[in-house]
Order: sequence, then structure tokens, then C-alpha cells
Amino acid sequence: MHTLENDVYTLHVAPLGSDSACGSKQKPLASLKGARDYIRQNLQSVQEVHVHFADGDYILRDTVIFNQEDGRGEGGKILYKAVNSGKACFTSGLPLQDWRQLDTTTSASNLPAAKHLWVARLPDAINDCKQLYYEDQPLHRSRSVSFFPLNKNPPLFTWTGKGQNEVICPIRTWEQVVHPEHTEIHLIPIAPWAMNIIPVAKVDRQSW
Repeated sequence: MHTLENDVYTLHVAPLGSDSACGSKQKPLASLKGARDYIRQNLQSVQEVHVHFADGDYILRDTVIFNQEDGRGEGGKILYKAVNSGKACFTSGLPLQDWRQLDTTTSASNLPAAKHLWVARLPDAINDCKQLYYEDQPLHRSRSVSFFPLNKNPPLFTWTGKGQNEVICPIRTWEQVVHPEHTEIHLIPIAPWAMNIIPVAKVDRQSW
């Protein structure tokens, strides 16, 4: 049962809860989305709501969107917080299991580092993967040798007047890229803090 303390309504969320529950400490909700929806549907007239997340991992499979109806006007607020600071974790990660050494008959077996490569099948829920973690630390991603954009006339960066820049990449950079749609360009135009990460849509090899 819920009670109001100092005009504050408290909802409880726990990894083993249920989004069909009432959100009490004994019957907690299970997710960030579940808490947002419960407030939308049942607590629109309550000016201050606190959502407490118990320790554990909360898996996010889709983006949870908040808009104006998820806030309160002057004098009210909705507060989301962990019961124990740093112990509630929102993550979209999934474990990768059954690692094996790269098959020497694959197309990648001719790479210099092939004998050091290990592979694992992505879970069905993942269509693309750009970052791996070991425990809570991100692993280094594979990358090509860095290069300087090729000089040409006009100079390196061409201002088009429409807010776009052009960078010329050497063809050899793309010759061994098997899946360009899984590739990103890390562009540092002037200073490291200005780095841009640009996804590659496609490589038009017909225009080489």
C-alpha cells in the first residue's frame, strides 16, 4: 500500500519486479519505462513523485522517451534515483558466450592478426555491435592505421557554404573494409576535444 509522506508519493522499482505491479516496496515495478507509464496513468494529480530504483541491472531494449507530460509545473517534481548511489545500473548490454578462435578458412584468415582473433555469435536481439565491455570496462575497438586527409585543390577541408566539410580518404583505407556499414570515421579536425565520430553509410567502389 502507498502512503504520502510530506506530500511525496514514492514508487519502488526492482530488477525482479513487475510492470503490472502497484509499485509499492513489497510489489515493485520492473523498469524505467514501467515507472514512467505508471506515473502517466495513475499519478497525474500528484505534484511530487519519487521513483526509487533498488540495486541491480535494468536492461534497456528500446529508448525510453520523456516529454512534457512526464514533468510537473512550478512547485512540483518527479525524481528518479537509486536507493544506493551507484548500485542501480541501466544497460543495453548482453553477454557474449561461446567464444572460439577464428576459423582459418574464413575470408579474414589472411589478416596479419588472424591467429590472435576470437569470435562469438551475436545474440538475436542485436543487429549491430560497436562496443564490447569486459566487466565494467570498455575494450579497445579494432581500427585501421591513422591517416591524414589527402591534399588536393581546393585544400583539405572544403567549405561548401551549406555547413558541410569534405575529407578525402586514400582508397587503400577502404580496400579491406568488408562491412562499411559497421565502420565509423573518427575525425579530429583541430583538437582532440573536437573529435567527431561519423558512421559510414556505404562505400561506392564503382567510382574509384
